[in-house]
Amino acid sequence: MAVPSSGPISLYAIANEVDGGDYDEEAFQGAVSLTDFSTGAGDATAINQSNASANRPNGSVPHAMSEFYSYDHDFNPFSSVIANFTISAPINTGGLYTPTTVLKTFTLANGAGALTADIPTSNPQYGTLSLSVSISGDPGSGGTDNSATGYVAEGTTLSYSPTYSSSNTVYVRFKYTAHSTASNQTRTCTFTSNGKTDVVSITKNTPR
Repeated sequence: MAVPSSGPISLYAIANEVDGGDYDEEAFQGAVSLTDFSTGAGDATAINQSNASANRPNGSVPHAMSEFYSYDHDFNPFSSVIANFTISAPINTGGLYTPTTVLKTFTLANGAGALTADIPTSNPQYGTLSLSVSISGDPGSGGTDNSATGYVAEGTTLSYSPTYSSSNTVYVRFKYTAHSTASNQTRTCTFTSNGKTDVVSITKNTPR
């Protein structure tokens, strides 16, 4: 349970929320420092920066318990997430070849700094998976529409730092360029924002 949005609040209960994600748990043991829990110093757990700025401490003096109103340590900025999926493309025989692209979306709340996407370790013998990201709309089959990042291939981390609103639809265009033989491999794509992650499993499929 998050910190209440108004009324009396307790410093020990705030410590319960920051340390254990439950304001009502009454499980925190030890000395409590408002400064430490406002800044993540000492033994305090770092503040979940994915909370809206109005719902978390600003880290600056003077510190106040009121800065914790509505703070939710378990808040996850990712919603309407991308389900695991399969992307298929025909065998790449060379010459004129058109990769397969597919559009997916998710919602990101209170974005700040870089949104990253990582598909680790390139495996070209199974074809190459790439992605392009935008909060303005579909990157399109070319990957650069709507101020998108352009395609970034597996094995390289995509980093995207747009100007966010409190809630954004993130448009992700995946591209799969198959290899010269039939193959099937499942990869993971990890999206990260403010230290929180969402993982999608993607199966690259090139039928015989």
